[in-house]
Amino acid sequence: DGRQLYRFSAEGRHLSTLDTLTGAVLYTFGYDSAGRLITITDGDGNVTTVQRDGKGNPTAIIASGGQRTTLAVDANGWLARVTNPAGETTQLSSTSGGLLQTFTDARNGVSRYTYNALGLLIRAEDPAGGVKTLSRIDSSSGYTATLTTALGRTRTYQVLYLSTGAVRRINSDEHGARTKVLSNPDGTQVVTYPSGVIVTTTFGPDPRFGMQAPRVVQRVRKTPGGPTETITTTRDVLLYDSNDLLSLETLTDTATINGRTFTRVYTAGNRTFTDTSAEGRRRLTQLDTQGRVIHQETIATPALEPRTFTYDTRGQLTEARQGSQFWTFHYDAGNRLIERRDTAGQTVTFGYDANDRLTEQTFPSGVTYQFGYDANGNPTQVILPSDAVHAFSYTPVNL
Repeated sequence: DGRQLYRFSAEGRHLSTLDTLTGAVLYTFGYDSAGRLITITDGDGNVTTVQRDGKGNPTAIIASGGQRTTLAVDANGWLARVTNPAGETTQLSSTSGGLLQTFTDARNGVSRYTYNALGLLIRAEDPAGGVKTLSRIDSSSGYTATLTTALGRTRTYQVLYLSTGAVRRINSDEHGARTKVLSNPDGTQVVTYPSGVIVTTTFGPDPRFGMQAPRVVQRVRKTPGGPTETITTTRDVLLYDSNDLLSLETLTDTATINGRTFTRVYTAGNRTFTDTSAEGRRRLTQLDTQGRVIHQETIATPALEPRTFTYDTRGQLTEARQGSQFWTFHYDAGNRLIERRDTAGQTVTFGYDANDRLTEQTFPSGVTYQFGYDANGNPTQVILPSDAVHAFSYTPVNL
């Protein structure tokens, strides 16, 4: 939607991500002398670090809250092991060319993958022994891929390149229901659903970034023998400097739905959206430099109390307020929410395991619920305040 802009070095490395409304830097990326990624820093200064050994292989990812995920690679440099902060390990094995052969989850469930001579996946086996096979048939105008389950159920995915330059995709499920997608060179897309509903979407250029950020300019939804919904949109941009695409003054989006018009105007000077409905109702939303909502107000009679939101230096929500009512939020050094307090002073507290999974929640009445998980992160138990236990177990494929 043109909301983010990505900057790259001359070598093609991602250097930063910018918010095209506020102009703020959302993320910056750091590299070592060999061009390998070593840091990701968000707009609040929170840093995620990729640690590497002397050969440049990744050995760990350190989150901004200190959580450490360790990594190991095989002799060819492909990822072989991932261990989360709770010590639960996932293992991978790959061919010398990097094709994944086995994936062993933290419960020791093994998934296996087989490829043809071209490196295309032709068989996938899950930890419960379920098998899916894949095949592909090429033709002069495209190809058809077929997915077959162990029960003989098939899904087909057909791609046809038409002489007009259009591309038609036809997806058929095991019951024969077909979804057709026609992508035309003029930027229109026509989707026909099994129900007979036809959705035609026309894309157009963003006024600042052109077709690098295509936007929907019209969408028409037709039902068999029923009503038609037509949505048209426009976007107008005013810049302080026509040579600087980020020198935004105002951005106006208009959407008309079956003759009813809705508008949204963004004013860069105070980072505020003004939304106006077809009935004339208005809502104001103000952002901070990082694009977070800090003030929201509905213009109505009688007046409604505005809502305000406050954040700490790490970008975490610390207070939500409307009139005399408010809620405060507190976090630990690992960036995890540990306490929520309301206007009356009632608190809810939260506890976590090393992998940031919720393990304990205590309510204002003092009652506590506890939660347990297996190595794959599936919830395995809920312990009630009465000490009664609700237990859950899972199949090898986590069902």
